[in-house]
Parts: sequence; C-alpha cells; structure tokens
Amino acid sequence: MFSSQSSPLGFGKIGVRPQPQNPTELMAALKPASPEYAKLSKWCIEHRTAVDLFLFKGGTQFDLATISPLVTRTGGHLVYFPNYNQYK
Repeated sequence: MFSSQSSPLGFGKIGVRPQPQNPTELMAALKPASPEYAKLSKWCIEHRTAVDLFLFKGGTQFDLATISPLVTRTGGHLVYFPNYNQYK
C-alpha cells in the first residue's frame, strides 16, 4: 500500500488526533483509535498475506498507532519517506 495521507472517509477512516498534553493523553494516543486495522490484520493472517506500507510525507499526519497492527501482525514492513518530493 502506498499513501501520502490517511483516509478521512470509508473503511478504516482515521481522523487527526490532538497532540497529547499530559502523560494520560500520551498513553491514550499510543493505543489504536479504531479496531478496523487489527481486524483486517487477522483476515490477512488467515489468508497468508503480509502487508507492507510505504508512507510519504504529505500534508497530514499518520496515526501509526492505529495503522501499525496491520504491518506488525502480518510480518510486513513499514517504510517512511520523510523528505519525499513528488516534483523532483
């Protein structure tokens, strides 16, 4: 999967989370906001499919706490390109 922004609509929609201001909010931010990606990872495991994510720096932030179970549980890789420029 290649992505430069998270989807605000449809299956697995991910909203922008506020920046944590205290340790309690930080602990909540490190947990997945939605169980959809964990459920999808179970389906991928049943069908012997690994998921690799290639994330490119876009205009929005990624909620890696929510997306990461899809990669870690299926044995895939997460590759982040922080300085990606599509015009170069």
